Amino acid sequence: MWHSTIFGPYFVIGAIYSGIATILIAMAVIRKAFRLEAYLKPLHFRYLGMLLIAFNALWFYFTFAEYLTTGYGSVPHELRVLNAKLSGEYQAVFWGMVLSMAVAFVILLLPHLPAPRRVRLPAFRPRLALATGSAALAVILVMVSQATPVSAQLGLTLASGVSRPLSWLLAVLVALFAFCLLPVFRRNIIAGTVIAAFLVDLGMWLERFTIVVPTETRPMLEGYVIGIYHPTATEWILTAASFAGFALLYVIFVKLFPIISIWEVQEAEEVIPQMVEKVRGYLPGT
Repeated sequence: MWHSTIFGPYFVIGAIYSGIATILIAMAVIRKAFRLEAYLKPLHFRYLGMLLIAFNALWFYFTFAEYLTTGYGSVPHELRVLNAKLSGEYQAVFWGMVLSMAVAFVILLLPHLPAPRRVRLPAFRPRLALATGSAALAVILVMVSQATPVSAQLGLTLASGVSRPLSWLLAVLVALFAFCLLPVFRRNIIAGTVIAAFLVDLGMWLERFTIVVPTETRPMLEGYVIGIYHPTATEWILTAASFAGFALLYVIFVKLFPIISIWEVQEAEEVIPQMVEKVRGYLPGT
């Protein structure tokens, strides 16, 4: 699917989308670490959350258009890749990506929905949230363990036809977990936006995986054997090191340069009273 005409903007939208999510996470960390609550207010998280909603909708549109075109085109080598994502060995990664984006969209949308008058929000139940979250994590670990060659060598693979019910069970558990945290997301916009940003980054990482690995393991030319890819320990270490290296460079940048433009803040403090007086002069009766 590398020749798709929509692939270019699809990739760019994803890059901007994940970039905004990463900025939100960095804002929350810096706000807490440097005590910048007076400057980085919930309003900023609310506006960036609205921007994430827009890019989330764009991402879903491009994803649907990409796979719809592949499906009705019915090119044999493309269908092999598509089937591997939708119902093959990469279905857990693909549907995990979709689920992450869907849950993030719901979390981001909650603060902007009008509160129902006759329907009360459920009370926050930490025990139920912990139980459903732990169960979802256990299902994820089981599904991930099946993708490793060690489980196949030890005979720990699940029976055929079990992976799909596990995927549906995971979706139900995640939905219950999100429902339990519904009051928290609605009342604390910063916490909800940051959690949604984490889900967006996770979904985008899974998207990059589904773009590269299933395509590379299923060659276009006939006669080549379909490959199987399992990340090695070295690759996991390199991935973790790249995240750690980026975080280190960002911390160094924050230490050397002011994270908030002080002169712009001072200028705004001087200009705002003048603008208020100017606007008041336009009002009737003044």
